[in-house]
Amino acid sequence: QKETPLANAVFWAVRKGNLALLQLLLNSGRVDADCRDSVRWLGAPGCSDHDPCGTTALMVASYNGHCECARELIMQGADINYQRETGSTALFFASQQGHNEVVKLLFDFGASTEFRTKDGGTALTAASQHGHSKVVDTLLKNGANVHDQLNDGATALFLAAQEGHVNVMRHLLSSGAKVNQARKDGTAPLWMAAQMGHSETARVLLLRGAERDAERHDGSTALFKAAFKGHNSVVEELLKFSPSLGLLKSNELPADLTKSDHILKVLRPK
Repeated sequence: QKETPLANAVFWAVRKGNLALLQLLLNSGRVDADCRDSVRWLGAPGCSDHDPCGTTALMVASYNGHCECARELIMQGADINYQRETGSTALFFASQQGHNEVVKLLFDFGASTEFRTKDGGTALTAASQHGHSKVVDTLLKNGANVHDQLNDGATALFLAAQEGHVNVMRHLLSSGAKVNQARKDGTAPLWMAAQMGHSETARVLLLRGAERDAERHDGSTALFKAAFKGHNSVVEELLKFSPSLGLLKSNELPADLTKSDHILKVLRPK
């Protein structure tokens, strides 16, 4: 790998999508297609000047969605599956940012879906969390594991439910995602959707078989959390599926947890 001040110019070119400059630099023979960021270079996603992380030019092109720059780097020998210190790859960044054409390009040249970040993240979990349904579809068609989990146990479906990305959830569920698979702390996708106030998300999960009375390790259910947060629409969705109105471990009823008059009327009908 060649270390040259021209590497900084390569990073500037791929960040801006300047294909002509990138080709000029690479064809000079004085800079490597696999050059990595130095402490002087600015702009690597997720890294500071003093912590460059080993980001490659291909990662930056992928992060910014510059497909032709990414193609040029690959054709000139860039390592598609190189992982920087955090574990991220070019595919991870393209998926996270929703650049589906770049994702397809990377797959055309042998990108792998199996690499993980230090927190267990994959291209699929990143795309799911950020709501990029087209990318999720592409990843699944190219071998991504629908059961990928972060280190805390959160699945791609959990992350999509947390953010209310219904279309992503439908892709994942149709590909075999487990609707009731919880994080290590017992938090299921439905519980998280209830906490965040995503009523349509809750409806989809319930219709796909989510356990309405599943308890987190602290004993709380989705209904308790929705009531506590004052999410009227979620409470109403949950009540359509006849959830338990029983006690929490602390002897609290759902109605005891809310200050919403509307929810109180629903939970305590006269």
